[in-house]
Amino acid sequence: MNLPISFVIAYAAGIIASLASRAELRGTPRPSLATAGFRAFATYVLLVLVPSTVYFYAFHGDWFLLYLVDSTTVPSAVALLLFVVEAIVSAVGFASGAHLVRLQRETLAIVIATLTSVLGVGLLLVLRDRVTTVGSYAQFHGTFGLKPWLASPLLPAVVLFSTLIVVGLVHACVRTHWGGRRMA
Repeated sequence: MNLPISFVIAYAAGIIASLASRAELRGTPRPSLATAGFRAFATYVLLVLVPSTVYFYAFHGDWFLLYLVDSTTVPSAVALLLFVVEAIVSAVGFASGAHLVRLQRETLAIVIATLTSVLGVGLLLVLRDRVTTVGSYAQFHGTFGLKPWLASPLLPAVVLFSTLIVVGLVHACVRTHWGGRRMA
């Protein structure tokens, strides 16, 4: 998972989580970011999504940054800011999805989440040369020593963390869906 894809996942996951929290969101006048559904989603973001992103930055930093910047030259405060922005993007996704749920425009929320995911796939296709090769910043710009993505140590990490991200989101959504139904 590289930087732009992590933002796409964060936003789409926020909308999906708000859809799962619709019973609670419709039944309470509290702000959407003060609901139990958001707390469950925020727990997922802080314990699963952001740490997954941190792993890719820490161990495959140049690939994570799409070889645009040498990750060894990025100050740690800037990297921390990127992870904070990712958490904020997920909260914005939840808040925008919650707004649509309260307006009873769930279909529009689903369309936006789908279009966001399609945008992510489009980004992967456009940036395929940067995503399908693994190496350092110098190797990418010098076109030497690069490995194909499928033959690199990155593949098992992507499979593992993608599975954790999906399973974690499903768990958070099921938890908020059933919890919201009990409250209503």
